[in-house]
Amino acid sequence: MNTAITLAVLALLLRSSRAVRRVVLVAFSLASCGRAHPNTAAGITPQTFITSVYLASAGDVNVCALAARQARLTETRQLGIMVQHTLTSMRNDLAAAAQRRHLPMPKGIEEKKQALADNLATLPGQRFDEGYTLAMLQDTRSMRQTLDAAAALPDSDVHNIISKYRVQIQDEQRTSARLLTRLGGPPWPAFTP
Repeated sequence: MNTAITLAVLALLLRSSRAVRRVVLVAFSLASCGRAHPNTAAGITPQTFITSVYLASAGDVNVCALAARQARLTETRQLGIMVQHTLTSMRNDLAAAAQRRHLPMPKGIEEKKQALADNLATLPGQRFDEGYTLAMLQDTRSMRQTLDAAAALPDSDVHNIISKYRVQIQDEQRTSARLLTRLGGPPWPAFTP
């Protein structure tokens, strides 16, 4: 992450209320986790695509379920339900592809997704909506990058998953961006979704 952004975030934290600090810390931790999904590297294979996207989807399904229950705004709850539905369906398709290949699937969820869920669960009202929406904007962006990177793979399962879910993920990314704008915009000026 850019040093200037890091210093700006730290300055904001020092001047902010406790609730605002939590939102900024959640956003900062998301940004610190990296912009792109690990599969955007040149060494992506059908097996790494299937397992890592499955793992990322599993974590986001839990975060989306939290949003469907805890969000203040109807639009945020609807976004949670929409993304949860997409990722649950994608996860099922990935599991079926893995089973055809006799590929073991990872258990549990990524540590950073669990931390995100734990941090979001502590935020009240609009702060929750802001943190969740920012997380979904970044996660849908990362998922699109992963799907785009895997599109060159000569694998029918991968292509079927990409063709089935890419447009949905793109729509969810746009919905997240609009909702984040409605909630006051990104937490810092240099943020790029």
